[in-house]
Amino acid sequence: MQKDEKKILIFSLVLIGGGYYLLKDKLKRNYTAYTTPTKSNTEHLNSLNPQVKPLFVAFINQLIREGYKPQINSSYRTFKRQAELKKEDKRNASAGFSPHNYGIAIDVQLNKNGKIYGKDTPVKEWLLSGVPSMADKLGLAWGGIFKGYPDSVHFYVKGMDTAKLYKMALNQFKTSDP
Repeated sequence: MQKDEKKILIFSLVLIGGGYYLLKDKLKRNYTAYTTPTKSNTEHLNSLNPQVKPLFVAFINQLIREGYKPQINSSYRTFKRQAELKKEDKRNASAGFSPHNYGIAIDVQLNKNGKIYGKDTPVKEWLLSGVPSMADKLGLAWGGIFKGYPDSVHFYVKGMDTAKLYKMALNQFKTSDP
């Protein structure tokens, strides 16, 4: 190998390595969460409010029938965990104001024929997949329509008002931090 060829090879390897370094966090977000779940889908579904769990079970089963491999990444979430997420990203809901706090929401990532649908997947691709419309027919709303912070992996029960749920929780637990 000539000296110039070696320089080109080394330069190419540096570019490839640098590109990986710049993209590794994005790759990890899109794929690691899908391949290394902390809980099974069943565990997530079992953590939901029993009154709405059948909606989510039907949704997951419909996704599977349509050829998707769903991986639920989040379901019921404590107020404490929600407060931690709010500190990580101010765009997240405050504790008590996320449907996750009441077991009426899931975040789900999908894989269909090697195509990953995750938080970073453009809203247009989610819409073209038909998944938001599928959820809508089952009584679930989709977070991909949130203004300023589309949350495409987020599905929650339609018509639930978290402000009202929060007031109920405050009354039930007689504390400012249920």
